[in-house]
Amino acid sequence: MGVVIAIVTAATFNLVCVGTRYSSDKFDPDASKKPVELIARVDLDQKRWCAGDCNATAPIHRVSDTEIVFDYVDTQILLKSFVVNRESGAFEQKTHTRGTKWVQIITGQCERANFSGFPKRKF
Repeated sequence: MGVVIAIVTAATFNLVCVGTRYSSDKFDPDASKKPVELIARVDLDQKRWCAGDCNATAPIHRVSDTEIVFDYVDTQILLKSFVVNRESGAFEQKTHTRGTKWVQIITGQCERANFSGFPKRKF
């Protein structure tokens, strides 16, 4: 029974990611390079995740042996992704508004932490 519990808890965890935000925001020159901490709550079995205050969960886009793609949007207007390498812990969160020079990239390292749970579902 202890082995089953270990397997279940291994699929649920928090990621504490620390890195640097690089931005091409011409309206805020101080935003060009700032330290950032991101906290993500993850359940690989349910393929759900949330970030920050975790008011709502979202589906994980894709999971492989080497990476977790939490978010990926590729439209005519927007390119957005959030990817964590499962082996090195490196992460990259990228947002680019197409047709403009605005881009924001956050890179850094993630560490696994105890799972702090998801919000309770109302129904």
